[in-house]
Amino acid sequence: MTVTPSPPGRIKRYPVAGQEKPGRATTYRPATGAKICNGIASGKTLTAICRLEGAPKIGTVYEWLWRNVDSSFSDAYARAREIAAHGTFDKIIELEDELLNHERHPNDVRVLIDSMKWRLSRMLPHLYGDRSQVTLSGEVTVTERPSTHAPSWIAGMIDVTPPAEAIDDAESDA
Repeated sequence: MTVTPSPPGRIKRYPVAGQEKPGRATTYRPATGAKICNGIASGKTLTAICRLEGAPKIGTVYEWLWRNVDSSFSDAYARAREIAAHGTFDKIIELEDELLNHERHPNDVRVLIDSMKWRLSRMLPHLYGDRSQVTLSGEVTVTERPSTHAPSWIAGMIDVTPPAEAIDDAESDA
């Protein structure tokens, strides 16, 4: 059997031994995950990161997160998102400084800050959200004490005579 060489100028479909296949990454590699997390932590969007040459598609990254291919990647991704939120807060402070130095128009700054505050309230609601959550614990005891000052039409329907203990307590206080 004779093998005919490919015609000159034709592009080889398969890489040379030792080189990676051309195209986007689909297999998770820790180095790729670290690049993605570093980009997100520095304030870039996942969409912008995935547009870069050699980066995986955004759906691939979401699949890695969904399938939890590497728990350290999932944890690093979550931390990167938190760091990005704190970076957004720093940008708000920078915008305030620019406003005070008369470098920007107040309405432009207001719109930008409102947008950033909204994003922060969604990214880290426990730190930057509008609602406060109060948790109470303990025991509450409720004692019924009928009123002796009920209007006559109510007094006719219910017995408003105070219990004997209440009368004894009122006499001892006097």
